[in-house]
Amino acid sequence: MSYERVAIEKWLKISKKCPLSGKFSSIPRVVENINLRKAIRNFFEIRRWQRDSFWRIQPDRLTRLELIGRGAQGDVWAAQLQYPKFNVRVAMKMLPKPSCSGELNSMEAELRTMQDLTTTCDNV
Repeated sequence: MSYERVAIEKWLKISKKCPLSGKFSSIPRVVENINLRKAIRNFFEIRRWQRDSFWRIQPDRLTRLELIGRGAQGDVWAAQLQYPKFNVRVAMKMLPKPSCSGELNSMEAELRTMQDLTTTCDNV
């Protein structure tokens, strides 16, 4: 059983019963759950990293694997996205180079709109 340290220490000052079962407990001391702490840190590190980098992926984190298709709006590749502790297979769209600053501004405005409206889904 794992509890937040401050909460369980406060509880044990006022009760000798297990907060979950309500049975009397003879807990001699509070022991840190190192594995749980590491798992929580890793979870939040990956989530923070995903949130911060969701829309701005550095090109060196992507490895193109194979061309899936071509169209007027660019090429779609199967790619490998490198995370700090694992890799994920993703689809990567490579847009054609804008021919003028108006196209670039329009593309950036569309990306900002997508960023505001899109729900994050795994591998999308």
